[in-house]
Amino acid sequence: MLDISRKIEYAMMVLKTMCDGDLTISTTARELSQSLKTPFDTTSKVMQSMNNAGILKSIQGVKGGYVLNCDLSTISYSRFAEIIEGEKFMYRCAAKQDICDYVHFCNISRFVRNINRMSIEFFDRVNMEEILETSTKQYFLEHPIQED
Repeated sequence: MLDISRKIEYAMMVLKTMCDGDLTISTTARELSQSLKTPFDTTSKVMQSMNNAGILKSIQGVKGGYVLNCDLSTISYSRFAEIIEGEKFMYRCAAKQDICDYVHFCNISRFVRNINRMSIEFFDRVNMEEILETSTKQYFLEHPIQED
């Protein structure tokens, strides 16, 4: 019933893999795409999106790569999906009413917008730590993020 895009799937796979490993060791998009058997370009793009949003932090240099940069309990699934996909709408006609061929005689568009609103409200309350069944809160309590 809920359609999760490949980009969101890959981004969740990356986060889960990073959370299950040593959070102090950086890893590259190439390493993750190879171990997860995901396309490098897409894996790299979702990691860049997470880096730009502050979920990951890019480490430069010979031992460079990415490390987790935030407590995942602070990121809702709605926000995560928006970071990865660039939009918050789950159903197309809720985003733009002119993208559907049936817009001029559709009798359910209002109901679809209601479903979209209720879904977003639900996913605003569910955080990525819950979804990935991991715990990052304790790590970030013990290792506060150092600002550059």
